[in-house]
Amino acid sequence: MNIRSEPLPDAELRGREMRLWVGNFPQRTSFVAVGGKNRLRRQAHLTTAGGAARALAVACGLNLNGVASMAFGVDQIVSIVMLLSSAYLMRKYWRFVWSLPMTLVVATIVTYLMLGTLFYDFRLSIFEPERFYQPYLCGVLIMAAVAGYTASLADESSYRRWLVFVRNVFVLSSLSVWASPLLYKYYVNLPDSAVEERMSGFFGNPNEAAMASLIAVTLLLVQPVRVFTIQVLLLCAGIGAIVLTFSKNGMSCLAVVLALFAARQLKGYTLLVVPILATLGLLIIQDAQGFIGPIIENPVLELNQEQKNRLFAIGNILSGQINEQTTTQRSVLWHVVIARAWDVFPLGSGIGSANNVIGGIIQKDQWLGVHNTFLMLWGEAGILPPLLLISALVTLILRSIRRRLIVVQVGLFILVADMMSYHGALTLRYHNLLFGLLIGATSLRVRRTRLERPEPSHSGFAR
Repeated sequence: MNIRSEPLPDAELRGREMRLWVGNFPQRTSFVAVGGKNRLRRQAHLTTAGGAARALAVACGLNLNGVASMAFGVDQIVSIVMLLSSAYLMRKYWRFVWSLPMTLVVATIVTYLMLGTLFYDFRLSIFEPERFYQPYLCGVLIMAAVAGYTASLADESSYRRWLVFVRNVFVLSSLSVWASPLLYKYYVNLPDSAVEERMSGFFGNPNEAAMASLIAVTLLLVQPVRVFTIQVLLLCAGIGAIVLTFSKNGMSCLAVVLALFAARQLKGYTLLVVPILATLGLLIIQDAQGFIGPIIENPVLELNQEQKNRLFAIGNILSGQINEQTTTQRSVLWHVVIARAWDVFPLGSGIGSANNVIGGIIQKDQWLGVHNTFLMLWGEAGILPPLLLISALVTLILRSIRRRLIVVQVGLFILVADMMSYHGALTLRYHNLLFGLLIGATSLRVRRTRLERPEPSHSGFAR
């Protein structure tokens, strides 16, 4: 074997490093002293790209545009930061952006906008098509930027630091829910949740606050805090934040996520624990009012009737009872949009027609949307966009199962649940952040797997 060494030009800065030549293939090996290694890690941690990615995560995860709108009455004040950060990351990590799931997501958005505009009917939409271009295209840019940056993190420590940072951003979002009474005092534009006695923190919609808090709980379970006491306190705060939003979707998903992680932790005792938990869960679901009724009806909690109904509905939702009561009449809108979609199948009724379903249900002087992303895509742009989106999600879940990526599997469950409950999920910035993170994490693991494959042997090579 022909081996020779060559000192690196920056050897004095990096410590004792050598470039080894094995045959005709250069390989780098490091013998860096402890101090130099820590210094290099800090330098890598504070790169311009890392700063741009973290600025984007903060802006999206904390809903800073929404906070500025509610607190100061100024819209899109942080959009320039998100745009510049996303553009920089896209330029720097362009070759890491494109994977099959990312391509399918981009194709979903592009075909939706194109076909939805082509089928546009002013009689079925209260907005012009141009109103939808900016939020969806910005969403694509954010997802691609986050996916590219995440996929570029070759070493495990950089990926873990990035995941911890995103976790902390969402934890801060969940903590903001507890501060809602204080925040409402300083908001110049009070969200509807303040009137409905539901807490939403940095978000105008309590359902969005619930899903952001659910992401925080999930990331805490996947990447726990080192100090056990702090971990328990943050988990309790996240779970409590979801309950304080009184979001039926958030609380139902929380029950599923906790059950999944509990089963994962107790997998060694499956035959003993699973039947007991399954039986207990079925009993609670079948008679939710009997089990949690005494707690909810406790006068100390001072819950109004709407809040009680939302809590009681969780058992019905988990038992599969999807009706007008459990969906707050959203199922009526689903039937309207599905009927219209079949009338023009495989085409669509035009962009905007399912974002505000004219002839459906009026609430607060406006037509409600269909509250389902898949039905919105189908109803407005035909069958192709939802099929592309489903293909992207199926590709991600198959790759995550094959590589045992629990964060991607649970994250996809949250994304799908969000899409099933809101028609504009792909325009929500925390949703874009999580989607890009999951795509990038999957691409990173795929790339690592390919790099770890043994090289085929060649004649004349070292034997």
